[in-house]
Amino acid sequence: MSDLTVDRLETAARQRTQTSDFGGDEHREPLGVLLDSALTEGRMNEAGRSFLFNTARDNLVNRLEIQDWVSRHPEIRSEIITPPIIVASGPRTGTTAAGFLLGCDPENRCLLSWEARKPCPPPDQRTIHEDPRIAQMRPDMESEQSRAFRRIHIGDVEGPDECHFLLSNAFHSPHFTHLINTPSQYAWATRECDMIWGYEYHRLQLQLLQWRNKRERWALKNPPHLLYNEEIHSVYPDATFVHIHRDPVEMLGSICSLTRIMRRRNSDEVDDHEIGRHMLEMIADSMDRTLDFRDRHPEVRIADIPYQEFVETPVRAMSRVYEAAGLPFTEFAEEAMARWASQNPAGLHGIHEYDLSEFGVEYGELRERLGRYCHRFDVPLAGSPP
Repeated sequence: MSDLTVDRLETAARQRTQTSDFGGDEHREPLGVLLDSALTEGRMNEAGRSFLFNTARDNLVNRLEIQDWVSRHPEIRSEIITPPIIVASGPRTGTTAAGFLLGCDPENRCLLSWEARKPCPPPDQRTIHEDPRIAQMRPDMESEQSRAFRRIHIGDVEGPDECHFLLSNAFHSPHFTHLINTPSQYAWATRECDMIWGYEYHRLQLQLLQWRNKRERWALKNPPHLLYNEEIHSVYPDATFVHIHRDPVEMLGSICSLTRIMRRRNSDEVDDHEIGRHMLEMIADSMDRTLDFRDRHPEVRIADIPYQEFVETPVRAMSRVYEAAGLPFTEFAEEAMARWASQNPAGLHGIHEYDLSEFGVEYGELRERLGRYCHRFDVPLAGSPP
């Protein structure tokens, strides 16, 4: 019998934590959808099956531990989340660099890589830099495979990371499609699931994480947030969004290449054209939804930044984020961001080379699916810097 069932994964998580309260059973349906999609569509190898088991089990362990902490400390639910800055931009548009730049401002509380993966115990400001999870995760982050991966996607165990880790603890995230071919799970996550509940659970985790380590505001990032602007707005009505606009040809070519690398770890049968179709669907869905959201909510604060401006003058681009949020852009923050930008130029770890033609996407189809978005923001097709 397969270990990849909801019941077996729950049992494995309970054995690890010696606790049993998941805080409800809302996770069971989305986990079941993910498992069914991966098993029937994912063409996983043994490494992929092991990866999925360990990842899902660890998400369930996180749920058990989160529920345990919140049950013992109900005041966590009273933590106030001040209006956050949320980088909700297409994939491969500089969202990671934007997160690192925002993290240079001590007023901003970024979601750090180690706490994103393992939020419990909630970090303590007094020992934040000596937390044992940092040392535990650093070898993986500094492995040869991870160093090679940084040519494509920069990262650091103590640097900012993406919100999909928190959403995955509710199994409410479409990001699995980058790791395993799971089109049915993507369709469910974008068309059927209750993402307001998903973001309410996201908020609970932010409350937990800031309980003993507060800053003025959260500065968050996650490309799939573009799919859920409406739900985010319901949960964080005063958020300021950041959208970096890049040529869709470059955006799609880059994310297809990255997805191929990640899927090949988990399957020996990776179809490049399948990746092209899925990534185009995700980007087109994201842009259509964010345009519709803007039309419904013209009052929402959004900083729109052309990709080329972000690459050439990143600090000035960040100043426009603060302007949109109505926040002071301090001299300290400006200087710290300028130092980071000078020490981390594009291509520092190598150049990411890719060719969109390998993924079977026709230029005409790209124009048809994304023409509305390009016209709205005067975004070129096949005209951005590498």
